[in-house]
Amino acid sequence: MAGLAAAACLVTAASVGVAVGERQRAARTEAAQREVASVLSAPDARSATGRATGGGTVAIVASASRGRVVVASSGLRTLPSSRAYQLWLIDAAGPRPAGLLPGDRDRPVVAGTWRPSDRLGVTVEPAGGSARPTTAPLVLLSPA
Repeated sequence: MAGLAAAACLVTAASVGVAVGERQRAARTEAAQREVASVLSAPDARSATGRATGGGTVAIVASASRGRVVVASSGLRTLPSSRAYQLWLIDAAGPRPAGLLPGDRDRPVVAGTWRPSDRLGVTVEPAGGSARPTTAPLVLLSPA
């Protein structure tokens, strides 16, 4: 009987752990969606779209008042697991890292801290990203 009770406790604990993990994932997803919506709805939101070298499209919507840029892509080639698409915000002082495109690239991401003088570039880098670009940008965008 004690073994059965212990097994039931383990099943219950595992179920609670899964439920808590799912709740945390849902909360992160909702927060990201709110941040995207905030940039897209900003009165000063500006956009740009460009074709990436090698195929695919990258689109951005930037807001200086929100200090953020939303990046969406489609049709970019699938990279090996050792590589990733890295985002860069580039101004007269040079490029600064702004995050990585997610592996499922079908969802928009909010990247870096946007300034009106910035352009957004996308490069292919090692999976964890780089401190400085190691390849030429596949696309450079400046919102109009």
